Amino acid sequence: MNDDKRLWRKRLGDIGEALVMRYLTLCGWHLLRTKFRIGRSSEIDLVMRNPDGVTVFIEVKTRALSQINNQDWYESVSHTLNWRKQKKILSAARSYKVETADHSSEYRFDVVMLGLSSSLAAQLVRTVGESDVLHETECINIEASKMFAAKESEQVSLIHCESVFVTNF
Repeated sequence: MNDDKRLWRKRLGDIGEALVMRYLTLCGWHLLRTKFRIGRSSEIDLVMRNPDGVTVFIEVKTRALSQINNQDWYESVSHTLNWRKQKKILSAARSYKVETADHSSEYRFDVVMLGLSSSLAAQLVRTVGESDVLHETECINIEASKMFAAKESEQVSLIHCESVFVTNF
């Protein structure tokens, strides 16, 4: 994969995480941490507390799709959450719990899949890419507000899968 494509995918992933964070915040969730990382490869995209007080570790999968077909998309994304990825998420979650002294009585591991039409994905990557770092979040918030307010179902699909894997955490 060339560097331009890698950068585009990384930027799209970052935008997806910001959009999901904004969406969940609008739904009453509280952000605890973004991109919690241990080592080079173990990362949790979002750590949030839901309205019921459950600490939720969230893996965000963002895809630019030529056509939003939930069944095919769900299957392709679910394959990326294999046992290796689950092990890395679990390891990072344990570290988060120790590092932050979070003693919640309940924890959950969710996956949020965000599918954007190819044109909307390109527009978001271009918009965020043209802005400086200080305005990046503001641009994403504006775009997210427009998207979710307009309910552009032909351009955006969001699937929130709760408790995707069970563990004796």
